[in-house]
Amino acid sequence: MASITLSNLSKRWGKVYGAKDINLEIADREFIVFLGPSGCGKTTTMRMIAGLEDPSTGEIHIGERVVNRLDPKDRDVAMVFQSYGLYPNLTVYENIRFPLKVRKVDPATHDERVKRAANMVELGDLLERLPRELSGGQRQRVALARAVVRQPTVFLMDEPLSNLDAKLRVSTRAQLKNLQHELQVTTIYVTHDQIEAMTLADRVVVMQAGEIQQVGTPTDIYNHPTNTFVAGFIGSPAMNLVNGEIADGVFSAPGMQITGLASGLSASVTLGFRAEDAAVSTPGPEAAISAPVYSMELLGDATMVTVRVAEALVSVKADKDYRIGIGEPVGFSISADKCHLFDRASGDKIQA
Repeated sequence: MASITLSNLSKRWGKVYGAKDINLEIADREFIVFLGPSGCGKTTTMRMIAGLEDPSTGEIHIGERVVNRLDPKDRDVAMVFQSYGLYPNLTVYENIRFPLKVRKVDPATHDERVKRAANMVELGDLLERLPRELSGGQRQRVALARAVVRQPTVFLMDEPLSNLDAKLRVSTRAQLKNLQHELQVTTIYVTHDQIEAMTLADRVVVMQAGEIQQVGTPTDIYNHPTNTFVAGFIGSPAMNLVNGEIADGVFSAPGMQITGLASGLSASVTLGFRAEDAAVSTPGPEAAISAPVYSMELLGDATMVTVRVAEALVSVKADKDYRIGIGEPVGFSISADKCHLFDRASGDKIQA
């Protein structure tokens, strides 16, 4: 097992940075998720750890070793990609066994290791099938078992669930979480799906434009975003963000007013709050927001009510039985202690 340390790690092509000044400590046996939109640098960073990209600057430590100059095969990492990469002419058994043959592991141990890895991902009764006889979810589990059989010090997973349908993603997420708990292997997981990040990670690394925006537990990232990018990227729905002015503890925007905020602040700000931290109320001067309903969505466990205010769409979760028509007036009540304030120019959170 091994910890990973990234020190001033950058990847540059001319003047374009794929990753810039990445500094990160990943603990032994930690499940850490690199999260961000396409082009944010998360896959580039993982590829540098794997040895598939050479860093422009910085160092990568896996355990006590600096691995910058080591070939991928010598870094003792196992990768799982978005594409399954299975050999179509080999059975499930032989696909899982293949890394052991390549690395010249004692053949006497192969059968036990292959069957153990297959059972971990619930493939024990499919070992004689060919990949074309499997579903997408089963093929992805073969790819996982092929990584597990190696018994590496680090797992690297690059969007392994993105080819699966929604139902399979949910069940495979649960298997991944349980598998990592059982194996206790340091795992780096790359995704653009914030639900995957929130459900899988011990810690989340949120990235944008090649730089780390915030590192923390899913709870920390969700409840205490460090800037408007993180606030707007994490959560389903994302945090409501409204531009306005604050003075004497009152935030004001067209159609919106909230009292009881930071009393010593006078500035142009962005105010943020989560949909579940507000409530539907009677429209009128007592409501923080009064506006006509823009949309209403039934979610099963809740009803999402959305209005347009200050050029932003603002959503609040109501009771699952709540009903209202589009265009009807509605009020939202919002507690000041549930609100976040961000500097409008920089996007950084303002500490009250």
